[in-house]
Amino acid sequence: MHQYLIPIVFFFSPVAIAASIYHWVDAEGRSHYGDAYTPGAQPLEISPEQPNVEQLQAYRARQQALKKVLTQQAAHRKEMDSRREQVARRVSVSRLKAQKGCSALRDQLDSLEAGWEVKRRRGYLAVDKRNFTARRDRLRENISESCR
Repeated sequence: MHQYLIPIVFFFSPVAIAASIYHWVDAEGRSHYGDAYTPGAQPLEISPEQPNVEQLQAYRARQQALKKVLTQQAAHRKEMDSRREQVARRVSVSRLKAQKGCSALRDQLDSLEAGWEVKRRRGYLAVDKRNFTARRDRLRENISESCR
């Protein structure tokens, strides 16, 4: 039985593949398409387009160019991310140094003022007062510039 079934399937398969498609317009003006014949229907001939070699080559060239651009963009993004990380590290290091510098400047100012209190209690000269005031003003200026 199977020996007869295979030739029958192959015999009728081109008929199924080559089935016609019909187009008709109903009384209300709407277009319809179907595979069964209806009175007034026109058969449509549908043939597959042959691939255009030039268009196919142009498409492949565009795809390769796009792939190249995307690869370059990915490399650029990776490089920019790396640079951002380096800058962030530098900024954090400089902030850390600035914080250490700020605390050192504040410590200097505190010790200067504490030392002045000791001199003030013992008695001081006008020169000492001018030196203290000048040094204190420089430290405060450095603190205001460095420690924001």
